[in-house]
Amino acid sequence: MKLEKSEQDLDKGEWLNSIVATRDAFENAYFRQIKNHNISLSFYPALVHAREKNNISSYIWDAVKDELELSYLGINTFEYRRFKEYLNHIPHELGAEDSWGNAVLPRAWNQQDALFCYNYAANTILRWQTQEMEKWNLILNLKLAYKESIHS
Repeated sequence: MKLEKSEQDLDKGEWLNSIVATRDAFENAYFRQIKNHNISLSFYPALVHAREKNNISSYIWDAVKDELELSYLGINTFEYRRFKEYLNHIPHELGAEDSWGNAVLPRAWNQQDALFCYNYAANTILRWQTQEMEKWNLILNLKLAYKESIHS
């Protein structure tokens, strides 16, 4: 898991590598979360209609879509924006293949940068995992209660 890689890099004082590993873990978890939710599909028709009717720019389109996804996933947008600001300074050679160049961080990466990114991503991922477990526990308990009521 990428969070383990991030932890190892933190222990070695490799701040930028830790942030890159944290980014990878967060983006993988975000993708898994969003692909399993209906909201990502259900709001697209409204956005398409609004874009056609009001000639919304692609930037605004993406911003609205992103805000809706963040809201649906329960992401703290203030902390998310801070996290993304760090990610926007990761050098291009460590970015995704299709990413544009990023502005270079005007100072050296430090432990506080890496710890914030790690803590933000780890807490968000753990919250999603807990919610998923709670959902499956509820389903299991409802199934068991139903079986017990039939056999009583």
